[in-house]
Amino acid sequence: MRASILATAALAAVILTGCAGPVADQSTVDPKQNATVGTLDDEQEILDPSVLVGTWKVSDAKGMEPDTWLRLGEEATVSFDCGNVGGSWTARDDAFLAQWEWSEVSCDFGNDNPVPWLDEATAYAQAGDSLVLLDADGKTVATLTDDGAPPRAATDPHDPFSGEVELTDQVRATIRDGIPLPDEATPTDDLLGRWVPTDDVGPTRAFVEFGESGYMSSDGCNQSGGRWVVGSSGSLLSTNIGTTFMACDNMYSIDGLIGGAVAVGMVADELTFYGPSGSRLGAIVRE
Repeated sequence: MRASILATAALAAVILTGCAGPVADQSTVDPKQNATVGTLDDEQEILDPSVLVGTWKVSDAKGMEPDTWLRLGEEATVSFDCGNVGGSWTARDDAFLAQWEWSEVSCDFGNDNPVPWLDEATAYAQAGDSLVLLDADGKTVATLTDDGAPPRAATDPHDPFSGEVELTDQVRATIRDGIPLPDEATPTDDLLGRWVPTDDVGPTRAFVEFGESGYMSSDGCNQSGGRWVVGSSGSLLSTNIGTTFMACDNMYSIDGLIGGAVAVGMVADELTFYGPSGSRLGAIVRE
């Protein structure tokens, strides 16, 4: 049995419903971590993210148990002596993002993060016969080796680590291809700060604030928070950690803009978002 542990301080871990007016402007958020562009050395080839799919023996990771395995499939699952913990993950080009969202009830970590190395990973690369997860500074946070599975997986067919990882449609969506940025746009890692839409959004007070610990967006009524990472070619990955739900009309969703984009780049002074087909989804400028 799983127990969800996901919460954000910015959203107070409470989902609000019903009729209400616009929320007050709250520009401080601390969901988790973000990353920046250019995490690979110049001589390292950008891999197909499908190489990440599978079961891996983990080494060289901060705070890990002696025998640790990571399974990347429809979820990111880490094996512990007490059971399993896991959450969501995604990868595109050289960028990687995962977040811890649940643990089995037999694993009581309180408010402590049992997999800090997984949250710190924002890119990946080949290292001999292994893969390495890298942080925003290009430092190795974990080494992944193809080396079996936890012993209990061999005797328990219901264990998440038993059997091979299937490349399902959900997994393919997790590692969907990026797109080359249009000629008009240039890659950027300079996202920190507060941005507002360039589109005519009427009376809404929409904005997004990118911080070193994550992002927080508001449509003028509801707020969302999550993590973000920009790859070296402009690929954008994001996760949504929490959203409020209040009934307001005609709000402009910047969070939807971020979540729907697969790439981001600068066009003049506009941070421009592009969808899977390469179409322009929208743009924001610094406030």
